[in-house]
Amino acid sequence: MNHQMHSHEAISYFKNDDVSNRVIRYHNNTILDKCIFIPNWRAKQHHWDGFCQVVAQHCRLDYFETREKPSTIWSSCSQVDHSNEKTASDIISYINAHMGKDYHLILCSFSAPLVFSQWDKIIDKPLSLILICPIQKVTLPWPVRLFSKLPKYAFSLLYKTTFNLANKTKAVRAICKNHRDLFKDGNMDELIKFQASVKSVLQLNVSFTQFEKAAIPTLVIKPLNDKVHCPMACQKIQNSIKESSMIEVENFRLAHSKDMATKISAFITNQIVRNNQEVKVY
Repeated sequence: MNHQMHSHEAISYFKNDDVSNRVIRYHNNTILDKCIFIPNWRAKQHHWDGFCQVVAQHCRLDYFETREKPSTIWSSCSQVDHSNEKTASDIISYINAHMGKDYHLILCSFSAPLVFSQWDKIIDKPLSLILICPIQKVTLPWPVRLFSKLPKYAFSLLYKTTFNLANKTKAVRAICKNHRDLFKDGNMDELIKFQASVKSVLQLNVSFTQFEKAAIPTLVIKPLNDKVHCPMACQKIQNSIKESSMIEVENFRLAHSKDMATKISAFITNQIVRNNQEVKVY
């Protein structure tokens, strides 16, 4: 089903097995070049909207929301599968079904190891790759890790305690802010889904050698000061990819600024020009 938002955005849902993933398409009818963006874990779309609007000035952009996002429609509430294998399968299935050839791929944070865990299953590889603050494995603040270990019968007693602990220090508050509303609301169904998702992402651990498979032009965005996205891991990932370059930013927040979107768009445009020159018939 499709719902129009305004003249340059459209929402659709992609069904893959037990879920339907929301896809927001930013488009310009005069541009045929394609790009797909897989944002970070539990990302909120409005945080990325300005970024997407800038990139969409240069190519049609599909913003794909993975199954841990609140927008996901589940076919059965009693059988919720948040495994990394299923989450990666959603992405790969959409790419194979809808992107075709000659597209560009933007991965952010956890979506980088997620996609590279099934990289070989992508039928047509992208023309270029952008990795925004990529990680090799997921690290989460201790209150969230603690919450993932709570037995379900203890939720009603301990989830508020965990939330209060997460707000004791400024550093932890900053990291946990995206999860604050979830804990405040106390919706047991959503908390159970959240715990399942946390358990899965903490198991996500891809070898740096997996990234060597990206034999395409790649741009890596490296944060210099970030508690979740390790600068050293970003550097190792970039070193693993033969044809790659890097842009450094102070932190993750600046990595999805409009200024960064402009730089990424310039990189994509250069790859489009390069590809057109290579396929041009004289």
